[in-house]
Amino acid sequence: MRNDWEDAYSADTFRDKNEYPSEDIVSFIMRNYGASNHKELIHVLDMGCGWGNNLKFLKDKGFSGVGVDISKTAIQHCKSSGYTAYVCDFSELTFNDDSFDVILDRQAIQHNTIENMEKTINEVKRVLKKGGSFFSTMISEADYDIDTTYITEKGARKLLSDFKIISVDKQSRTYDNQKIKHSLLIIHVQKI
Repeated sequence: MRNDWEDAYSADTFRDKNEYPSEDIVSFIMRNYGASNHKELIHVLDMGCGWGNNLKFLKDKGFSGVGVDISKTAIQHCKSSGYTAYVCDFSELTFNDDSFDVILDRQAIQHNTIENMEKTINEVKRVLKKGGSFFSTMISEADYDIDTTYITEKGARKLLSDFKIISVDKQSRTYDNQKIKHSLLIIHVQKI
């Protein structure tokens, strides 16, 4: 797969350089881990960390966050902002088994073929601690210029069948006076 993300993060534009964290991720983290008195002991991996918007949120709230992205430019930006981040192919994570309590994916892993998505999910399972959570938002319908594997609820459940499914929710919205439709699955699973 070509590296569209390197092109996006190297461009002289702010289009893909998110400044604010994902609302879905903020809600998930705070609802499930916000009351912890030892957030620094909760190790979180942000897959497709991009410009570091979710890493900033995690750090500001006291969590131990690490990011991975395929874009060298994005990772350099994250490191220069004081975040722990690595250039990494999702299907070959460079972490030890059982390293993370939480793994986050905000529409990142699906910018791969289904075969690479399956490899990535195997890596998620490997590096996630037993009982740990994988939270993912996956696009089921949209009109993207970047390579995307759109996934149905049935496909997501099959892809994540080795996990305990906590919830699969759906969200749809339109843009540009309803000319563009965007639908996604909001998924929370647990390693068993």
